[in-house]
Amino acid sequence: MDAVAAVDALSLVPRVAQRTSAPAGEAIAVDPVDRLRQRWRQASVEAGWSWPDDWRCAEVDAVTEQLVSPSGQLLPACVRLGRARAAAAGVWLDETLEDIAALLVAARGVRAATVPPAEVLIRTVALAWADEGAAQFRRICVEDPSTGLTTLPYLRTRLGEIYREAARSGDRVCTTHALIVVTTGVRQQPQRGRLLRGMALGECLRSVFSGGETLATAGVERALGLVARTPLLPTMVQAVQRELTRLDIADATPRAWIERLPDALPAALDLVTDLSR
Repeated sequence: MDAVAAVDALSLVPRVAQRTSAPAGEAIAVDPVDRLRQRWRQASVEAGWSWPDDWRCAEVDAVTEQLVSPSGQLLPACVRLGRARAAAAGVWLDETLEDIAALLVAARGVRAATVPPAEVLIRTVALAWADEGAAQFRRICVEDPSTGLTTLPYLRTRLGEIYREAARSGDRVCTTHALIVVTTGVRQQPQRGRLLRGMALGECLRSVFSGGETLATAGVERALGLVARTPLLPTMVQAVQRELTRLDIADATPRAWIERLPDALPAALDLVTDLSR
């Protein structure tokens, strides 16, 4: 979140204060943590929190406790809160930031002098929300954006489906399918140009295997394909080899070859792990 976005987020505080009846300087009751938490919830709901019953969580309690009795852990608590909000279904960034603005309104007059400025708290929560959101996207996405190939977890899922189908039909997977391995063969693994080589690797594979094959990235310099074992397969792999050679990568020996699949799924999954190292 850049400086402009931080200022925009900070402007939520006065807007939230206008929409809530939470008193700005009320003394804390017998249980100050519980009292602050109640005021925060009230301010957040009045500011537009969608699901009041889902508002409270352990991370809310931790932030509230740090505001009342600071121990230097407020920012880590805010990080956990931002991640928790992103992990909760339907809690978007705008609602998360309005919730923090509601906290700042509810906590006026009770925050210790050692508490960071409001913009720091908002920025911390926003960045944590964004990090968790990106992590969740990576976990559910089945395609690698840099190569256009699928991910290894998806390849493992497809292997499971192939083996279950073979068990039902009575076939042996090693006679119906095979793994192909494609590598750029770069010896020194320089960082420069790795992304371009990965993209080129994906293009080489897709130019030959353009049907229903499962083509997965196994690192920037290597890819695996789950393909049907047909009489044309050796010819197709040779075509991939020719495409790789045309890349003309310095100090590299590009290769494409066929790996026989084991009879059992656990061994196949182990093979994928070994080939992706």
